[in-house]
Amino acid sequence: MSDIRVVGVGSALLDILVRLERMPTWEDPVDLLDLEIDGGGPVATAMVAVERLGIHAGMVGTYGTHRVGQIKLQTLAEHGVDVSRMVPRAGVDTMACIAYIDAATGERVFSALHNLAHDQLSLDELDRDYITATDYLHLDGGQPDAALQAARWMRAAGKKVMLDGGATHGSWAIAPIMRALVSETDVLICGSGFGPDLTGFTDLWDVGGTILDLGPSIVVQTEGKDGAYTTMRDEQFHTPSYAVDVVDTTAAATSFTARSSSRNCTAGTCVSRCSSPAPCRRSGPPNSAAAWGSPRRRKRWTADVSSAPAEGCISGKEPTGMSAVRHSAVRWRAV
Repeated sequence: MSDIRVVGVGSALLDILVRLERMPTWEDPVDLLDLEIDGGGPVATAMVAVERLGIHAGMVGTYGTHRVGQIKLQTLAEHGVDVSRMVPRAGVDTMACIAYIDAATGERVFSALHNLAHDQLSLDELDRDYITATDYLHLDGGQPDAALQAARWMRAAGKKVMLDGGATHGSWAIAPIMRALVSETDVLICGSGFGPDLTGFTDLWDVGGTILDLGPSIVVQTEGKDGAYTTMRDEQFHTPSYAVDVVDTTAAATSFTARSSSRNCTAGTCVSRCSSPAPCRRSGPPNSAAAWGSPRRRKRWTADVSSAPAEGCISGKEPTGMSAVRHSAVRWRAV
């Protein structure tokens, strides 16, 4: 019997991360302050973080037979992620990008290959037994057809599905395939703008309640420095963020979702009970068994985050990208 507890189906990339003071131009090429080559992609990075938290994980995706693809595969395997169901594609791996990181703010922008989504998995390349033998399926909308099929298999098997919905910031429409994935999801953790773009509402509590009607039982909306907003059938609450000196925001949200997956595996508790990676204490009423009502009538409270050092947050002169996730995940283990 496999000891893999979490399996990811979705994006596995190779990231070239560069830290600089300003973006280069043809007239001003700019010196780079730091450079690192590492694995990336929301699901692949989450699987590495889950491994670092002590839960065995597997990755289902594609890799090219060219050197770029081999490096990508190696970054997963060397951190313990099972890659036995990664599928090769002859030639250059198209799942690669450059991340430009602002040295002053830690914000970043990605430049991906023009055919980034070219190497898609076909349904007959999925191993149903491998996927449904795990406890949790982790998705990010990458490999969309395969992800939707895997989610349906997991739901039919009585297993759990978690979807990482990337931030949209209100700049693009939610694709139909992503809407279909939401309907097959148990836990949706989404970035800023995703929920409003999905539902048409702007109030985050109304957004969360509306998404629950689409299928998920837990919705967590991450809003950067404004923290996270969690909605369930009988309760909802806000978890503040930590104040930290930001070096690089790459993979911050992925760290959050990976911690949620590992917490579910180790404790069997809801991701939303302590959405922050650090200890938190909840003030307000206990769990209510009241029936579902309108979003505006549901119970609300705010989680008070411990004043202890910000475990799991990237600060100081630490590595960036997936390396930063690995370092933060190690600190999370002590939580």
